[in-house]
Amino acid sequence: MTQILLLGGTGFVGSAVAAELGRRLTSADLVIPTRRRQRAKHLAVLPSAQVVQADIHDPQALLELMTGCDAVINLVGILQSDEPSGNAPFGRAFSRAHVELLQKITAAAQALGVRRVIHVSALGVAADAPSCYLRSKAAGEAVLRSGDLDLTVLRPSVIFGRGDSFLTLFAGLLKI
Repeated sequence: MTQILLLGGTGFVGSAVAAELGRRLTSADLVIPTRRRQRAKHLAVLPSAQVVQADIHDPQALLELMTGCDAVINLVGILQSDEPSGNAPFGRAFSRAHVELLQKITAAAQALGVRRVIHVSALGVAADAPSCYLRSKAAGEAVLRSGDLDLTVLRPSVIFGRGDSFLTLFAGLLKI
């Protein structure tokens, strides 16, 4: 039986990916970690999903989550950071979510022999991109590429749909 670790599975994109994997994969276990189990109640009903309360930024917890997995899908990402960059070249929140987490994923995957990693990045990433967001995403991709992984990187543009924080905001403004 295949086991897949879905990081970021409780977010907008992650919930859709989890639901689709739940429909398509009948012989797979889908492990979905979350900081707050209450936020993932909608995923716990998926037949193949195992929702686990865990801090994926803790290297030991990540190792435990990844043990026995055949693949890791990383959808973790933040769109903005309201904190100044300080010592972190991209801002602390961007650095933590887009670079440091990928260092931990790469290290855990290599330690456990998990070769397959799928990562959702962003359109326009580059080391010299105009925003901290895009530069931090580029740095994260570089970390993954430095590992000995079977890596697939997806670079979507804006992702929107029912319940997103993009169109939903504009729909709310139109009502006003």
